[in-house]
Amino acid sequence: MSFSNYFENVILDYIIGHSVYTPETLYVGLALNVTDISTGENCGELDKAEFDYTRVPTTAEDWCVAVDGIITNINTITFPEAVDGDWGDVTHFIICNTGVAFTGNLLMYGVLITGTLTIEVESIPRFEVSALEVNID
Repeated sequence: MSFSNYFENVILDYIIGHSVYTPETLYVGLALNVTDISTGENCGELDKAEFDYTRVPTTAEDWCVAVDGIITNINTITFPEAVDGDWGDVTHFIICNTGVAFTGNLLMYGVLITGTLTIEVESIPRFEVSALEVNID
């Protein structure tokens, strides 16, 4: 439920006028044990590409306007079906600036409010409206 250290620095530099920030396509992924110092390469992301795991692209229309320092998803976010094998357990969602697992920058992340999610073969992971929540800590 936080911004990564990387993204906090991007936003601070933007606010102070040291850089320009252009919003990017945001990709939601699934992970374990994410922290502020995690990156898009080492955030505990699922390593199940052979079972069709991939990050899912979102747009601004998928997220609410911030209220009280919190944003949530206002559309269901659906992953592809877990084919040929289990994806296992996840405890966090991640939001990155690339769609390829283990690349790019981790921007935001949060603990799943539903607790640990076990993704088994032939299931289709999805986050219903307001299931994902990000705040600035």
